[in-house]
Amino acid sequence: LVLQFLEDKKGRVWVATFYGLKLYDPKVDTVKVIKFDTVEYVTLNRNFIVRVVESSDGTIWSATMGGLVKYNPETDIVKTYR
Repeated sequence: LVLQFLEDKKGRVWVATFYGLKLYDPKVDTVKVIKFDTVEYVTLNRNFIVRVVESSDGTIWSATMGGLVKYNPETDIVKTYR
């Protein structure tokens, strides 16, 4: 189930879903999935993404059922706040 779409400043499309955050880059026609993973150290804190916004510096912020997630798409670094 898709809850929200967001087009960022670079023309990429972020999709907030029940199953994580999807990033579609139409320039290279690729989809990246960012989701909670019990094995990976740096992941979302929950897969249910309620809202996604882009800050002025290009950081992607996601509201999840488990708190707030800060994602830097340039460095692929995720930080969670509960």
